[in-house]
Amino acid sequence: MEDCKKCNGTGYIRCDACKGGLMEVPCPVCDGDGWLIKPGYEKQSACASCQGEGDLDSKNCSVCHGARIVNCSDCNSIGK
Repeated sequence: MEDCKKCNGTGYIRCDACKGGLMEVPCPVCDGDGWLIKPGYEKQSACASCQGEGDLDSKNCSVCHGARIVNCSDCNSIGK
């Protein structure tokens, strides 16, 4: 049986959400804005989750959870 062309026989592919750690993940708390308006206040404050950056490291990716790879959907992670 031939190796899977999508994963080159490894059974895993790069995570599309964080691009395998090459791209930062938008913060889910502030939707990537970096700032929040607290209820009852008019002033914005820096998001505590991302410290006002708007993005999280790939270790916080909601898809791969920092693994930077996911199972290959073409071969069901068997590589063939």
